[in-house]
Amino acid sequence: MDYSEPVRKYFEAPRRAGDLAGKAGFCIAGSAGRESEGLRIWLAARIEAGRVAEACFRAYGCPYTIAVADFSAGGLEGKQLGELGIEPLAVASELGLPDEKLNCALCAEDAINDLKANWKALG
Repeated sequence: MDYSEPVRKYFEAPRRAGDLAGKAGFCIAGSAGRESEGLRIWLAARIEAGRVAEACFRAYGCPYTIAVADFSAGGLEGKQLGELGIEPLAVASELGLPDEKLNCALCAEDAINDLKANWKALG
């Protein structure tokens, strides 16, 4: 398969892969998808002064899933709760996802929504 340059970049050298274990401060997570269905994204954020200071991801799936998860985690940083979110079609366009991989961006949107709900529940 011929991946777009942005997908290749995020997949080959993800910048936010991992978790926030051992980090100081208030951390919150959200996830979506099912490994049994070949797609799962887990996002975590460290909150300082009401903003996402740092975000990371773990993902199960194809290179598109990894790229979308890394891209989405990066988009969380610096934002307040009410600012969190992505537009799946815009993410797909930015990363050059084929139509049949839009589900990766939709899964990331669901993971962000879960993270937001968990943050609200603790707020």
